[in-house]
Amino acid sequence: MLGVRAQGNVILLRLDGVNDMDAARAQVGRVYYLAKADARLPKGRFFIDDLLDCEVVDAETGRVYGRLTNVDRPAAQDIYTVTDTAGGEHMLPAVPEFVKNIDIEARKILVTPIEGMFTEAVNGDED
Repeated sequence: MLGVRAQGNVILLRLDGVNDMDAARAQVGRVYYLAKADARLPKGRFFIDDLLDCEVVDAETGRVYGRLTNVDRPAAQDIYTVTDTAGGEHMLPAVPEFVKNIDIEARKILVTPIEGMFTEAVNGDED
């Protein structure tokens, strides 16, 4: 491999022996692996598997909401699934308004949720 760089939400690779569009098209659908230790992510970006099982904690009160159990990317931002100790699942948009800090070494994600985000349905929001 000659080079890797991010462009938007995709990764661009420059591979040995792939020197034109025809050779590049032949790579479509192939799976490539890299050693995570060799990857350099921009500051504030994390591998999903490093985020999974982090404790999700209120940045202001210290209340533990649960653990991060899934990361989905249905649209412009990731959606974190936080599973509480009773097995309930809560969805948290991974945007700066809610996710204040991620400390991978401490395995903690500090959040400031809005009212009702980590409680049962309120104000007639039941399914």
